[in-house]
Amino acid sequence: RSTLFPYTTLFRSLYTLCERQPFCGDAGGNAQTLFGLPGHPFGWSQTIQYNNNQATASYQALQIVVNKTLSHGLSFLSHYTWSHALDHESYEFLVNPAIGRGNGYYNRRQAFVFAGDYDLPFGKGKQFASKISGWENEIIGGFQLNGTLTWDTGLPFSPCYSEVANINDVAANDGCGPSWPNKVAGVSPGIHKGSFDPQTLSVPYLTTYANPLSSSPNQTEGAYALPAVGTFGTWGRDSLWGPGIVDVDASLAKNFEIYGPLKMQAIVQAFNLFNHVNYGGPSSCIDCGVGPTYGSIQSTLSEQYGTSMRFLQFSARFTF
Repeated sequence: RSTLFPYTTLFRSLYTLCERQPFCGDAGGNAQTLFGLPGHPFGWSQTIQYNNNQATASYQALQIVVNKTLSHGLSFLSHYTWSHALDHESYEFLVNPAIGRGNGYYNRRQAFVFAGDYDLPFGKGKQFASKISGWENEIIGGFQLNGTLTWDTGLPFSPCYSEVANINDVAANDGCGPSWPNKVAGVSPGIHKGSFDPQTLSVPYLTTYANPLSSSPNQTEGAYALPAVGTFGTWGRDSLWGPGIVDVDASLAKNFEIYGPLKMQAIVQAFNLFNHVNYGGPSSCIDCGVGPTYGSIQSTLSEQYGTSMRFLQFSARFTF
């Protein structure tokens, strides 16, 4: 259900954000008049911040691991995680902790990783061509193949609506933070990932609408409805999910025996081998308009996730 913000019984109107802060604003505000606190009685003109450890978080997961130890030149480690994390944001926590509780913004619900190493079975002492000469072994022997595959589902994001400044004065000051619309039962939000448009440099993702919810029939569009004045909508924080990640990294190494104990290993590494594009999150306003800039993805994931576009790296290592 929607969460109602407190209002004055004297004036039958919502407290503004300023009025909910201690001794904020000039004389004549609702809270100041109601509680006999006009102006700044103690010379305070700024917010008092209170930090505490009252919030909670939870994490539940199913984890499956498959590990193959080295035999016949092959080893690999594979694991799958299904998880669900819940935590708090600071949205009006002291008013009602439930307002900012939702899916963990960092939580990818499903994650699969495979990492393997393989000594190719060619050359002296190997399964194939084991009796070749030394110079032949320098050509076809001593190869090692390594690779990792990462597949994760997307990160959560919050739908918001355009008129939050008129409907909920607190959310207006928090940007697109807790400005969630209400759910419409039985209607899908229409999330999909379309094709990249080279003209607009965007990818359609979230269904959006041309008119503000307040001017729509029954104040409803698709899966979204306008919340009552002074309430947070029932969609809640981080309730929709963005696009996932697919990434393949690989390397190929060649070992050379140069002279006696002196050896060299030449390595070529490919990051994002197949040059797969991993997209960032979409713009999440559902009634700000329609077109390529609304409800679309216009960025890729930061390289800190190891998901840059493909690049190659060459190196050599000597041992003696």
